[in-house]
Formats: sequence, structure tokens, C-alpha cells
Amino acid sequence: MQMLRMLLCLGLLGLAGCASGYREKDGKITYTYLSETGWIYQTLEAEADLATFEVLEPDRYGRDKQHVFLESSLLEGADPKTFRFLGGHYSRDDDQVFYEDDALQDVDVATFRVVDKYAGRDDTRYFLGSRGIIPEDIDTFREVGDRWAKDAKAYYYQFPEIRKLDCDYATFQVLNWYYGKDATTVFYKGQPIEGADAASFEVTDLFAATDKNRSYDFGEPE
Repeated sequence: MQMLRMLLCLGLLGLAGCASGYREKDGKITYTYLSETGWIYQTLEAEADLATFEVLEPDRYGRDKQHVFLESSLLEGADPKTFRFLGGHYSRDDDQVFYEDDALQDVDVATFRVVDKYAGRDDTRYFLGSRGIIPEDIDTFREVGDRWAKDAKAYYYQFPEIRKLDCDYATFQVLNWYYGKDATTVFYKGQPIEGADAASFEVTDLFAATDKNRSYDFGEPE
């Protein structure tokens, strides 16, 4: 409660320091940030109890006796008594792990640990953000560029879900965010492009490519 009083005092001093954070407005807790048009007061997704509300570390998080908040978002089902920040964009209570305000699916809470700001893992499943997969070799799993991943046995494409590629591991190469190829097959967003000639295939732009037979845009023959 002392932390909240200090923060509310800053609000009374004209939002000193231009810092975003939790503030009382009209008897309610809001999350406030500075936009191009001025200060924005976001109403919390569930009304916070003013008497028990406290700001956590980092100060994007707050809780009262019944709820946990990330900025103005409610962390559905989070237990305020056991909630704690883990690092990066991850947090947890005794029963769930959260990436931002998304609860991870099929996670082993007891063994989950943060790998970096945007990645975490438990003993069997690797998470990129909130998207998880059981890779072929979790101990060597890592991102390759901004859309791909690999481990010692397989390659993966990350969006919209992380999925394993049916490719020749020894010859596969990432060409850009969207295109990759092995000795015989070209892939767009992890899916094979039927009829593309891998030997002559070259990327010419983010979404554009050519081979000896045709041009491609967004993975489709033109």
C-alpha cells in the first residue's frame, strides 16, 4: 500500500517525470501512459480494490486481494497470493505461467524457466512467446532469424504455430523471413511450394522470388 501512495502522490504532482504507471482517478485505479495526444487513463479490465492494491516489480504489474493486472489487462485466473515475475515477459503463480497476459498451454509450471526475454521452456516443451512445441531436441533448440528455429535434428517455422518442417536437415537453408529451401524443396512460411526448382530458386525481395521457370510472390507462382 505504501508503494501505491507514493505513486499516487506523483500523480498529484502533475504526473511527475512523465512516467507511465498505475494512478488513482475518480476513486479508481487506472493505468496511465503518455501518448501523442496527451495522457491516457486506461480503465482496468476488472475494478481494483483501492484498499489492497499494490504496484509490483516491474511496475507494469499490479495486484489487489483478488486480481493480478498487467498494465490495464487482467491476468485471468492468476492467484495474487502466489503471483511473481520471472523475467523477460514471463510471470507465474503456483498453477500457471503467463507470457504477457496469455496463459501458456500445456506447460509444466514446476520446471518452467525463462530462456530469454521472449522465450522459455520446461523439461519437455519450448515456448517462443506463448507458442509452444515439443521439439526433437529441446536442449539444442534455438531461433534462427526472426521466423525460423532449429535444433540438432530438425528445422521449424514459427507462425502462426511452431511446426516442424519435413525437410532435408543437412541441406536446408533459411533464405529470409518467409522462404527457405533444401536440396529438392522450397518452403514458404514452412509449407512446400509445389513445382519450385530448388537448385535455381533465389529470393529477390521479402515476398518475391524466382527460379529458372517462373517468378513467385507471397509463395505463389505468378
